[in-house]
Amino acid sequence: LTDVSFRNVRFVECMMQGMIFHRLNLFLFSMHFENCRLDQSLFYNMDLKSCKIQECQLRQVVFEDCKMLKFSFKNCLLEGTQLRAILGKLLNL
Repeated sequence: LTDVSFRNVRFVECMMQGMIFHRLNLFLFSMHFENCRLDQSLFYNMDLKSCKIQECQLRQVVFEDCKMLKFSFKNCLLEGTQLRAILGKLLNL
């Protein structure tokens, strides 16, 4: 998906493998994931303060140069997930 906007979108029980989220239009970006599979996805240079991820599977996911202040992976499987150059504090794993 390129230049698509997600504003106040909630994904529940979705399979979204291999997504490249930083290609989205990030103006007013706000997404919530609940009980989803986000395996092999990429989040690069994103402000994720308006994004919630809970009860999800994130295998081999890369978060690089992201702002994740007060971000939480609530009850998520993070097998092989990489957190590189994360900006912010209070990241709850």
